[in-house]
Amino acid sequence: MSISFIFREMEFARSVVLVSSLSNLVFLGLSRAIFRRIEKKLKTDGGNGVKVLIVGAGYAGARILQKLQDHPTTTYRVVGFLDDNPDKKDFSIGKARVIGRLDDIRKVIQSEQLEEVFVAIPNLPHAQILRLVMECEGLDVDFHIVSDLFGVLAHETRIELLEDFPIFDLNSGRTDRSYQVAKRVFDLALTLPVSLVFFLTYPLIALAIRLDSKGPVIFRQERVGQGGRGFILYKYRTMSVDTSAYAEAPRQEGDSRVTRVGRFLRKTSIDEIPNLLNVLKGDMSLVGPRPEMPFIVEKYQEWQRKRLEVMPGLTGLWQILGRKDLPLHENLEYDFYYIKNRSLLLDFTILLRTIPVLLFTRGAY
Repeated sequence: MSISFIFREMEFARSVVLVSSLSNLVFLGLSRAIFRRIEKKLKTDGGNGVKVLIVGAGYAGARILQKLQDHPTTTYRVVGFLDDNPDKKDFSIGKARVIGRLDDIRKVIQSEQLEEVFVAIPNLPHAQILRLVMECEGLDVDFHIVSDLFGVLAHETRIELLEDFPIFDLNSGRTDRSYQVAKRVFDLALTLPVSLVFFLTYPLIALAIRLDSKGPVIFRQERVGQGGRGFILYKYRTMSVDTSAYAEAPRQEGDSRVTRVGRFLRKTSIDEIPNLLNVLKGDMSLVGPRPEMPFIVEKYQEWQRKRLEVMPGLTGLWQILGRKDLPLHENLEYDFYYIKNRSLLLDFTILLRTIPVLLFTRGAY
């Protein structure tokens, strides 16, 4: 275009300009995503990441592990956990396992040449935290103390001082009726045209599932939606027909319950395309907390039922940041952040960021 401006005899059709603009937008974004992924893999494979130790192999420790693995700019290498619970000896979360007790912290830091330590036991007495820090005096390692608020702080959170005490002001997360209407219109406007993909591809996928294994094409399962109301979730069947409908989802590759076609469907998230029917019916939204199974909701504490105040979604923060590295009921942090900060702009951003997650099949087994 610059050359054609200088040399008037060169002319480009409007279609060339349009195609070039769209191509630049698509390929620039795609190339950045690919190069970032290659860079992260090279850092991980080359052992150049920041070496980290997590103190505490409980819920908070698992959350920290996941967040470090998903960090957008820094590659962290978690060498393991320290935990005094005897039941967690040789316990593993993903590829990281418990490698000792809290008293072993100085020895582990020296032997592994660690750079950072995350203390992820929120109820650990202050005196014991101080003892851990002092025990590692002179080892040139940075300590990070995990707060037991773990994720309820929203981006509108204000920190004020009352005398010399820090006070956190949290927003309520309530939305008006207009947002609910706009969100429903937004869901239908995107879902109706995309649903054509379901209807056009259904015959081929149904044939592949039937030829690969016995059983129905569509898998139906009861889930809990907004307000605690139950509904039937639709998915393509990916596991053998004799698998219990409420069995734990596969957590690693090679699960024998998953069929050959099912392995491909789960890896590409094609198995979740029938969820669009739930969106059309009004059981689900495109973006929101993932719907959980009834027997898990029954075990919720009162504060955990907060996630039932909004409509569940096909995708959410758990999808783009964690996916299936942890069970859904252990991804409440993402749900609470979304509830407190939900907006159409956030929904649109999550939908856009879901695309590369699906393309690179991260965390799908």
